[in-house]
Amino acid sequence: MKKIDQMTSELSQVSNRHNTFRDIFKTFQQNINHLQSDTFPVKGIKLENVSDKKTLISFIGRTYELNFTSCMVNGAIKGKISVSRILGENSANEIASIIYNGQSIADVAPPQGEDPISLAEDSCCLNLVLNWLSSEINA
Repeated sequence: MKKIDQMTSELSQVSNRHNTFRDIFKTFQQNINHLQSDTFPVKGIKLENVSDKKTLISFIGRTYELNFTSCMVNGAIKGKISVSRILGENSANEIASIIYNGQSIADVAPPQGEDPISLAEDSCCLNLVLNWLSSEINA
């Protein structure tokens, strides 16, 4: 068993890191709000930012839930967004997830010739959501 001062130090660092990743998710939430803009070319996408850890997206009669959490990857804490299609009141099917680092870079291969996917860039966030919707609809 570790000493209490070591545990408080470790867990405090984990908590701070988690909060950093939650702030990145909040930026992601703000960036995807453009999907429901009157000027956005795809019509009918509705968003509801339920909390700083959850967003609901409705499109063509389907509902999707985006959830934020943090996780350990190779001994380092990272941010994670999981995307699920809501199938019923108590049923959901995870369709995708991404892991991202403290610089907002996601572990997703970018389109050929493009920079890495950054959750700080609205175009990257929009492209991620559109790809998630398209891949689930066309599955």
